[in-house]
Formats: sequence, structure tokens, C-alpha cells
Amino acid sequence: MLVAVVALMPVASVSKAFTALAVMRLVEAGRVVLDVPSPTASHLVAAR
Repeated sequence: MLVAVVALMPVASVSKAFTALAVMRLVEAGRVVLDVPSPTASHLVAAR
């Protein structure tokens, strides 16, 4: 089992960078706006 866990770690690290790159490309294309709060954010603030 240890080998499987070690093998998954590099994939997870690469997938985070790939996702961040994809989101930033959408921002550059004007399809995603980072300055607007998401509907989920208001639920998280209300849960405090």
C-alpha cells in the first residue's frame, strides 16, 4: 500500500498546478472574475 500512496502524491501536486493554470487562463479570457464573491462564500460567512 505504501507504494500506491507515494505514487499518488506527485499526481496530486501536478493537478493543483494544472487547475490553477486553467483558472488563470479563464481569467485572462474574461470568462472568470476573481473579484466577485461566489455564492458559496456567503454561505461560509453565515455559518460562522
